Amino acid sequence: MTTFDQKKISYEKWGLSDYKENLPKIKNLRKTYMHFPYLYAYDAAEEDAYHDAYMTAGEHLDAFVAIHDEELIGISIGCPLMRGIAICADLVDTELSKGKPYYFGDIIIDKNYWGQGIASALYKNHLKYISKKGYSHVLALLVEKNDDDPRTPSKFKKSDLWSSFQFHPTNFTINYSWKTFTASGEIKQEKHTLRAYIKNLG
Repeated sequence: MTTFDQKKISYEKWGLSDYKENLPKIKNLRKTYMHFPYLYAYDAAEEDAYHDAYMTAGEHLDAFVAIHDEELIGISIGCPLMRGIAICADLVDTELSKGKPYYFGDIIIDKNYWGQGIASALYKNHLKYISKKGYSHVLALLVEKNDDDPRTPSKFKKSDLWSSFQFHPTNFTINYSWKTFTASGEIKQEKHTLRAYIKNLG
């Protein structure tokens, strides 16, 4: 864990042009997903497709970022659900898409800065912003892992970030595939279950 002065962290909102300009930094930060529970074996082709999907939201793409010593150390990415069809297509035309929904995509914090309130600060900024835009609810897809998964670190603790911001699990799940580190250390394409969580606004 990095020791740092909280006062030196700046929080900003980026739009599409900022996202494109800083894409290499964002891709590098997404390597955090190599850790449990995602166990994402970073793949350049998958990354390009993933970010191309986000950018279909155009000017409706929102990114709230944390900067420390000019380095990107955290990001919260989202967009209106109906504007981000390429990245969250499975949620469209479901009961969850009724009203005016917003989709929370990634929340990524540099592993060196975990446990220091940066994710909470980003979400507060993001939620404050979208609460003023008339959205009815916010949706997020969270990966699920069995409690007995052999890849679970001995000191792993499930984040209470979502419950602290009053997101609630739904019955809606999807299977999504990405290259994954197996228990033996090999890399293979694995299907993962993601569950939709919802937070009602207003």
